[in-house]
Amino acid sequence: MDERPLRSLGKSYPREVGPDMVAGLTQFVEDIRRLSGDFIGIHLGDAEWR
Repeated sequence: MDERPLRSLGKSYPREVGPDMVAGLTQFVEDIRRLSGDFIGIHLGDAEWR
């Protein structure tokens, strides 16, 4: 078994961090962006109505 790809990945991420955690973190960031975008959009909408 060739371990070179694993070693190169190990330099970028701690061993505990796998593709699932990276995907989870990416999804988390996307959720935050979506929520903050909705929040800002709602407040801009309120300002237009007043």
